[in-house]
Order: sequence, then C-alpha cells, then structure tokens
Amino acid sequence: MSITPKNIGLVSGPLAFILILLFFHPEGLNPAANAILASTIWIAIWWITEAIPIAVTALLPIILFPLTGGLGFPKQQLLLDINMFSFMLGALLLLLLYKNGTYTNG
Repeated sequence: MSITPKNIGLVSGPLAFILILLFFHPEGLNPAANAILASTIWIAIWWITEAIPIAVTALLPIILFPLTGGLGFPKQQLLLDINMFSFMLGALLLLLLYKNGTYTNG
C-alpha cells in the first residue's frame, strides 16, 4: 500500500474515530454526543480525502450513529423517512435509464 492522500485518509478516519471514542471525553459532553463527534470526524476525513466514494461515505451516519449509541433506532428512522427513500429510488431509476440510453431529453 503506497502512501497517498486517499490511503492516509482511509486509515486516519477510523483511527481518529477510535481515539476520540476512547480517549476524548470533554467535560459536559455526554457519551451520545461524543459518539456523534467521533463519527463526524471519521466522515469528514473520508469526505475530504475521498478515501472511498463520497456516496458511500454519506451512508456512514446511517451505520455509525445507531451502532455507537449516538442516535437510537427510533430517532434514526426519522432520517430514513419513506418520502426520502422514494425520492432517492426515483432518482436512481432515472439515472440508470439515462445512462442506459432508454431515457433522453427531447
């Protein structure tokens, strides 16, 4: 593995997450907020360095927030509202039709 910004970000994101979760506990910050902070730092590092595709990085909160206790599953469901899911599914279908040549503008 060569040393590139993507590889540095790929390693430093989860490393920063673990270090913040285990050793960074500022006064007045509850554990749920600390988990959100650690997750946000990981996401930001991967987003900036583009260690993995940004679309995949955008899915990290859906996985990390409930697993770390930052947001519970009932609160997480607000993020996954059926309207948003339908919109994203429609956009994906339109993209696939457009790339496939089935749909054209005009």
